[in-house]
Amino acid sequence: MPELKPVSIRRLALLLGGLAMFGPFSIDTIFPAFPEIGAQLGADKLAMQQTISVYLLAYALTSVVHGPLSDAIGRRKVILGGLAVFTVASAGCALAMDLPTLLFWRAVQGLSAGVGLIVGRALIRDFPETYAYNAMKEYTVGSITQHNRNTLLWRDGSIDGIKTGHHSQAGYCLAASAKRDDTRLIAVVMGTASEKVRAAYLGTEH
Repeated sequence: MPELKPVSIRRLALLLGGLAMFGPFSIDTIFPAFPEIGAQLGADKLAMQQTISVYLLAYALTSVVHGPLSDAIGRRKVILGGLAVFTVASAGCALAMDLPTLLFWRAVQGLSAGVGLIVGRALIRDFPETYAYNAMKEYTVGSITQHNRNTLLWRDGSIDGIKTGHHSQAGYCLAASAKRDDTRLIAVVMGTASEKVRAAYLGTEH
């Protein structure tokens, strides 16, 4: 059996971050464009909300498939296939001339977007040492130092992740994780008004 090459932790961290990003990215970026898209396609606000509904429905339906499929045929094939489908679907959305066509390609986006997050989780199970990057309080690239915006890392030693986010319409959001004894705890907060309020919802005293 050929010897496997060692995995670059830096490359793996970038890969996992990118995989986890492109699914939510396709949701967040469409919100500001709702008025313009609706005007071009002759769709009202209610009709435009369907672009989110069909995406999330397709995402949910295939989220139970990507993991077992990657176990069966390999992570690489599923990731590359999902990225290819997602790219084609994104082009289809951009070129859509009517709402039904847009909804179709949004559904295809949802079918493939789960590859990033679901298979990304599987990769974390394959390489658990990379999960520690979520608990880094700061990192430096060149001369620029970035601080982790998950303020819970400073308040509770059991907190070790995962992701913060902010959007003008979605508010301040946080997916937090903690390891206490043999239990993994996950909590999600969305739509808060500030970083302080976001952290308060997951106060460690509770």
